[in-house]
Amino acid sequence: VFKNCPIIYSDNDLDMAVLEFPKKGRIFKSSFRIINAVQPDGAEVWSAGFPGLLGKPGWQFSKGNVTNEKAWIKEMADPKLTYLIQHSASIDPGNSGGPLLIKDKKR
Repeated sequence: VFKNCPIIYSDNDLDMAVLEFPKKGRIFKSSFRIINAVQPDGAEVWSAGFPGLLGKPGWQFSKGNVTNEKAWIKEMADPKLTYLIQHSASIDPGNSGGPLLIKDKKR
């Protein structure tokens, strides 16, 4: 368990934060790769988060598909900076900031 990890970047509009972990060699056996490639409509995706149930923390993992690879809602995102990925994987209160995952084709 890592405590007091400093937040080195956060964005309330994107519901995202980047934390700095202690520099004690390699602390993770594996990690997520961050990609910026557009996933085509129909691609399988998974949402992951820790929303809990009835006030008790709990892990949640849900499968779905990309339903609009480049959704754009003027009030939510500047199309010059980003776009939204619309998908059918379940997102519940408390895990909205979790990652949207795709299968690593290299593994």
